[in-house]
Amino acid sequence: MKGCRSCKAWQSREEFLAREDPATNGQKVQMGVCRRYAPHPATGGETTDGKPAEAQWPSVPSDAWCGEWEPNIH
Repeated sequence: MKGCRSCKAWQSREEFLAREDPATNGQKVQMGVCRRYAPHPATGGETTDGKPAEAQWPSVPSDAWCGEWEPNIH
């Protein structure tokens, strides 16, 4: 089943949510990062003191999905 957990661009983290994950038949939902595109600034591009914002990969749950899913063949 398509979902971030089975996408080649998704990297898991050690956080688990309480709801069930339909993409993996009963496993808990895990948080991870999507590495499909380059990281983006966490804010509007700079912090309140004018310094550049730190770029981050988007954080997504394992049961999310998008139109660019590609299977993880590992």
